[in-house]
Amino acid sequence: MTLVEIALVIFFTAFYGLWFASLLKKNKNFFFAILILLTSFHDFIFIHVGYAASEILTYFIKSWMELLLLYLIVLLFAALATGGLVVNWIGLGRAMSRLSVSAYVEFHRHTNRTFDPYMPIVVIGALAGGVALAVMYGVRSIPGQLAAAGAVCYALVIIIGVPTCVRINHQIASWSTQNPPREWAQIRARWIRFHVIRTLFSVPAFALYLLAVMANASHQSWG
Repeated sequence: MTLVEIALVIFFTAFYGLWFASLLKKNKNFFFAILILLTSFHDFIFIHVGYAASEILTYFIKSWMELLLLYLIVLLFAALATGGLVVNWIGLGRAMSRLSVSAYVEFHRHTNRTFDPYMPIVVIGALAGGVALAVMYGVRSIPGQLAAAGAVCYALVIIIGVPTCVRINHQIASWSTQNPPREWAQIRARWIRFHVIRTLFSVPAFALYLLAVMANASHQSWG
């Protein structure tokens, strides 16, 4: 409420208080004075109580919508990150292992151009979202601990992937299609191996985020 509204409430409260005293003095009947006062005071109470209720309802709806939007953004980034890694593993990774050297180098280059700007954004976004959930829930709460554990898993995805898969991606980008290094097959196997490892950390990370959101919703409903 603004200062003007507070001043009006004080004014009308004092006004109706004095009127009640005068009614009681004239009629000598307490219940009759109460009846007249409540009849006259009805509209004033209804307007201000209704205004306060609408303000409270608007605040809670706005807070709920902002919270829902945060959940959707965090879970979207996590789903895109984990989904991209799983697609790379089940689809592209298995296909890479069956290609000849020239086809493999060309294929890996094209997939790097597709996934290189995409994956860092969604994985870092998923990590940041988990940190945001952990801070919002509180790291001592069960939902906060679940979110923190998921964020740690996404951090491990980055820690594992940068010195292995990302580094190999840059190496393959400089290879000659017709004359790759002799150990190209070992490098390909190393990329697939570490990609599987980081993917295996991303799957429980996404599951932990889902559990954190559901645990928090359950706690609020029972609280």
